Amino acid sequence: MARRFLIVLSAVLAGMLAFAVADASPGRTADALVAVVDSGIDPAAGLSLAQGVDLVAGGTRPADPYGHGTAVATEVARACGGCTILPVRVLSSAGTAPWTRVATGIVWAVDHGARVVNVSVAGPGGSPELRRAVRYALDHDVLLVAAAGNAADATPSYPAAYPGVVAVAARAADGRLYDWSSRGAWVDLTAPGCAALPETVCGTSFAAPLVAALAARERAHDPSASAAAIAARLPRLVAGHAGRTAPVLTVSGSARPGSVLRAAASAVPAGAHVGWFRCAPAGGVHDCVPASTGASYRVRAADAGSALVARVVTGSFAGLWLAASPRLAVS
Repeated sequence: MARRFLIVLSAVLAGMLAFAVADASPGRTADALVAVVDSGIDPAAGLSLAQGVDLVAGGTRPADPYGHGTAVATEVARACGGCTILPVRVLSSAGTAPWTRVATGIVWAVDHGARVVNVSVAGPGGSPELRRAVRYALDHDVLLVAAAGNAADATPSYPAAYPGVVAVAARAADGRLYDWSSRGAWVDLTAPGCAALPETVCGTSFAAPLVAALAARERAHDPSASAAAIAARLPRLVAGHAGRTAPVLTVSGSARPGSVLRAAASAVPAGAHVGWFRCAPAGGVHDCVPASTGASYRVRAADAGSALVARVVTGSFAGLWLAASPRLAVS
């Protein structure tokens, strides 16, 4: 695994977003050019695009068979307003790539005029090539913003954990980190972790592009400011963004075999549902498997010794959740 990454799994399925491509306006400045190093961008998008590159299939108009890059770019465009997106496809249709290709994508973005580069990709270990690509960007005064990951612990993820990269974790409207967000002293900022595009998508994948968009706006406003100076302003720029309010989740019933547990949630957003999960009693938040895709679950004898939890789950890829009940031990 040291040579490969795990994509920050929190996006919409390919084809769930419908936008139309528009060429970059000649009046836009390079200061508002944001590279999205990801899975490409849907060619039917309504985003202002510069000519990019497909490092997987070749060509200059990278399509998006995975859906993640389109969603990330949409969040950049929405938060930035006048930004032009530079699409750099590095992910396969399965959402994976060797670190060498991610590194190549970062260098390509720097060489083609991006002043801000968003990398909503995270994984363990990193690589020498990736470290050199980060150094190359920093040496060229390019601001790198990266998702911290959705591992729910403090283990460093890359490229976010490299010095000089703005590492972004995901928080809810009350300011607390989502329990699935990566965290630790290596994280620089927290930003809202869920967006409606139009369905609700969650993850540090969507916290990072908000930060990248704000950074690009600031660079356009103050083009003489260095990347480091812009990075120092980001806590203030991000502070005014509250994020989505989580649904209120309540449960009823007994966690005894034969009993029925019921969950109810207020204001379940589009693309999300209430479901039950079976978890290891002492495991982390990801040590759970689906027990029911509905709001009701009849406890089974086989559940004894485990814990059950209800969640409001987004429908995309990793199925990250907006709200969760306390764990109910089954005896």
